[in-house]
Amino acid sequence: MDLGFRRQFIDWEQEDLGRLMMKLNSLNLSLDSADSLSWIPAKDKLFSVQSCYKLLLPSQEGSFPAASVWGTLAPTKVSFIVWAAYLRKLPTVDTLRRKRRVVPDRCELCSMDEKTCDDLMM
Repeated sequence: MDLGFRRQFIDWEQEDLGRLMMKLNSLNLSLDSADSLSWIPAKDKLFSVQSCYKLLLPSQEGSFPAASVWGTLAPTKVSFIVWAAYLRKLPTVDTLRRKRRVVPDRCELCSMDEKTCDDLMM
């Protein structure tokens, strides 16, 4: 299939062209039905601003093990501390300093210059 490109492809573009051609060749087109538009990110295939907004947000799905933290028999306050530590929202020296609070700058556990959430989870 000749698509009539205006210039020769660079080496690294050849792989992309090969993948494009494989996708085009794998399509089954029907000449009997009319063309239609569908928005793939939405479950109902209809465009909405909400589905577009969700698409633009950075994906955090699968990054936080929610079931492992919230779905256990651990007390809620323990789950909350693990969740806050994951989000780096515990009141450690680095977070308090970002909030412009005056705090000592030394970690007593590792003798580093500042205490972080990583120090608390040791």
